[in-house]
Amino acid sequence: EPAAVPADLTEWLQAHPGLTSTKASSLQVDNVPARQMESALATGARDPLRLVSGGGEALALASGEKAHIVVTETGLVIAAVGPEAQFDALFDEIEGVVGSLALQQ
Repeated sequence: EPAAVPADLTEWLQAHPGLTSTKASSLQVDNVPARQMESALATGARDPLRLVSGGGEALALASGEKAHIVVTETGLVIAAVGPEAQFDALFDEIEGVVGSLALQQ
């Protein structure tokens, strides 16, 4: 049974004992305020994001993977997951994609 999505997802992720996360920083996604952070599983932890996403459909992390997570003020969650060892190179690509997003209502 999936857990309810927390009111402040970035705060919840930062406080979760199963994750190691960076401090969230602010950004704009197509002029919509958002916060971004990076997270990885803590040693021996199971994926807490599966509990929120209902079995991992939206986002799942495995040992040795890292996620870059962007949460907009409107509730849109953008995430990219990749191997920790290659994540710095992946992040450069992620930044370009997030910066070029055009949101429609």
